[in-house]
Amino acid sequence: MKIFVTVKPNARTRRVTELDSTHLLVSVNAPARDGEANRRLIKIIVEHYKIPARSARIVAGLKSRKKIIELL
Repeated sequence: MKIFVTVKPNARTRRVTELDSTHLLVSVNAPARDGEANRRLIKIIVEHYKIPARSARIVAGLKSRKKIIELL
C-alpha cells in the first residue's frame, strides 16, 4: 500500500492528520537536516499504523516535503 504524505518539519509537536485513506499531513518535531526528519517521519508512521519499523520506507521525495511511503 502506498500513502502520500506532506511533511511539516521543525514543528513543535508530532501530529498526524488523515486527509483521506491514502493522504496524510504529518508534523515532525525534527529539523530537515541530515535525514533527521525522514527518520522521525518513518517512526511516526509506523506508530500510527501499528506496524513493524521495517515495514515502511520512503520510495519518493527524500528531499521534498511531499513524499510517497510504501507500507509492506
